[in-house]
Amino acid sequence: MTTTSAPSGLLARLGGPTVARRCAFCATAEATHTITETGISLARCAGCGYTFVDPAPTEAGLAGFDGSAPSDALARALGLPSLLERCEVEARSAAQLFSLISSSRTGGYLLDPGASTGTLSFLARRGGFSVEAFEPSPARRELAAARGVVLSSEDIGAPRLPVGSFHVVALHHYLERALDPLIALARVRRLLSPHGLVFLTTRRGAPLDEALSPSDLAPFAALAEVTRCTAGNLASAFAAAQLRIVDLYSPDGHELVAIGEPA
Repeated sequence: MTTTSAPSGLLARLGGPTVARRCAFCATAEATHTITETGISLARCAGCGYTFVDPAPTEAGLAGFDGSAPSDALARALGLPSLLERCEVEARSAAQLFSLISSSRTGGYLLDPGASTGTLSFLARRGGFSVEAFEPSPARRELAAARGVVLSSEDIGAPRLPVGSFHVVALHHYLERALDPLIALARVRRLLSPHGLVFLTTRRGAPLDEALSPSDLAPFAALAEVTRCTAGNLASAFAAAQLRIVDLYSPDGHELVAIGEPA
């Protein structure tokens, strides 16, 4: 990925540098591009179906925009839920993910690097886990603080995190905002204990034989997402990170759930 100057459209209004991207899985494959109504260029790899914003804001730029007043106004204009509405949905989904985690693990050291407003980390602490919980979005951290949940602005690349120590890593809709899912999962693998488990939920990327619908495009147009993986992409990413998939399924056709362990 290469940092470039900001192009026109929404990215230009945001200001700051952007990141030129390519398929994380098929580096030499061609991609088809769709320009959304906000000027965001959405690429779809012709080789594997991986869908991604190209160019995208930097991770810091994304974090600052997520949940901000301009972000909320844009989401409403595009017919998407507001930040508060999204956080309510995410809280219910996070509770479901923790229910899955607690069916396999009843304690230990848990990492929640995309904590949103802290539902999963709150439930994990109450369930007997020691928890590290991060959230890059200042707006989401403020909402969490109002609920009495304190979240760090760090990320999984923080040097202080002990290698090989986490018994559970919970990636709750984390990959949608990762500029490189391969790097993200490699960092997770580095932090995972020898007998640890990764629990991941992410929005399902459409296979190549499915056309992208308007509802697929809208979250990218609002920069609510910058990445969407297919089931095949997830399998490749886990393998590249030396993680063995224990289970991979779609509970509703819209999301993917994956559980992995060190290979």
